[in-house]
Amino acid sequence: MNASPDIRDVLIANRMRRWYRICRQPFLDRKCSQSRARKNLRFLVRKYPHIREQIGLPELSAIESEDPTF
Repeated sequence: MNASPDIRDVLIANRMRRWYRICRQPFLDRKCSQSRARKNLRFLVRKYPHIREQIGLPELSAIESEDPTF
């Protein structure tokens, strides 16, 4: 990504929030499956754990163990 470090961190944080929302509420984006959103979120969290801590997303174990039924 060709952006300054400050802007890059904001863009990555926005992506993490988007994938997290789709994991929690898959009806937000019908084009993307919930499993793909989890995969993308896992990748970003592994690569940028400091950004996850800054924006306050929970640990991935909480996302994976949730029951999708309401």
